[in-house]
Amino acid sequence: ATIITEDYEGKGEIYTDTAIINKLDCAIIPPLLTNQPYDISGNIKLCNQDYNINGYLNIASSGTILDCNNAVLIDGQGEDVVSKGLIYVENKYNVGIKNCIIKDSYTGLEIKTSSTGPSANQFISNNYAIKLKQGSTNNVFTYNTILQNQYGVHSNSGSNNQNYFLNNNFINNAIHTVM
Repeated sequence: ATIITEDYEGKGEIYTDTAIINKLDCAIIPPLLTNQPYDISGNIKLCNQDYNINGYLNIASSGTILDCNNAVLIDGQGEDVVSKGLIYVENKYNVGIKNCIIKDSYTGLEIKTSSTGPSANQFISNNYAIKLKQGSTNNVFTYNTILQNQYGVHSNSGSNNQNYFLNNNFINNAIHTVM
């Protein structure tokens, strides 16, 4: 993203066309236009707050680490308008997604033809907490809480079963896994 200005009004922030980044600690996701992606690349640590997202967070490059810092990501549309997960990963590798609380989304995390390492996330009251689509292999899910979703983990027939779930908690989901 292009830097528009630095240290606007002496707040210690860098403003870009897609985010306000506090130099000292964390990034804030700006309001999104409906159905639009917010591209995330590099190492991003979000500020700990609630985000009402009307589009989706698109992991735009391999090697990206998204640390939500226990921020709450809420689907502002509440239905499958975008046809992508609230966090969407396609054709990316060595991606880390951690410390996210994903609520009230049609699909919380969608992974397609990618490898990721989601850890220490909470997926609460989504239709699909996690969707694994075709070509998604070598994903390692650790220490996630998957709570009160319609489907905990849904893997379609094109997804490879070389995915690993270690020390995760599946609690009160209508269907914990579909593989």
